[in-house]
Amino acid sequence: MASSLLQQLYNTIDSLIVGRICGETYLAAIGAANPIMNLLVFFLYGIGIGITVLLSNKLGHGDKEQYRRTASSALCGGMIFTVAISLICIIFAKSILRLTQAPDEIIPYSYSYLLPVFIGLIFTFIYNYSSSALLSLGLSKIPLYALLTASVIHIGLDIFFVGGLGLNTFGAGVSTALSQGISALVCIVYLYKTQPLLAFKPKD
Repeated sequence: MASSLLQQLYNTIDSLIVGRICGETYLAAIGAANPIMNLLVFFLYGIGIGITVLLSNKLGHGDKEQYRRTASSALCGGMIFTVAISLICIIFAKSILRLTQAPDEIIPYSYSYLLPVFIGLIFTFIYNYSSSALLSLGLSKIPLYALLTASVIHIGLDIFFVGGLGLNTFGAGVSTALSQGISALVCIVYLYKTQPLLAFKPKD
């Protein structure tokens, strides 16, 4: 539950910092992007829950071979699916924003925020996959600690990109994507170093 809430807070932190530094127009732009971003995060979080159920079931039956194959299939299938969703979102982002009745004057700023977020969706999936695999083993604290660390780094990156470099909504989006990349990296490295059963093998 805490991990889910922290993933939602990325956008809240971006809104607070961008609104404070850049003003109301940029704050409105992130507000318009918020439902789209949260929908995608919830979607990938839901896929992660499904992966946890599948892996826990295989492990509960003591079938380590199927457990490893299911984990590898979930990783490959999920990455292909996430890349496809990212490409669709990048192509149709402005149209989606217009469908949500976002004012024309803020759409470019909303798009500049969403673009790096869409590119970084692969990191969001890898984090949720790693988190799911660790949860299936009863290791719930590691993903939470990784996300907490990334959230703190996210605040620093936001201030640097938005306040220091003046990149407004684009900087906030880059900060979000990089932070998600950090949490994904921590989890996947921990997973591979401590759980050899989950090490990816192409034959699986």
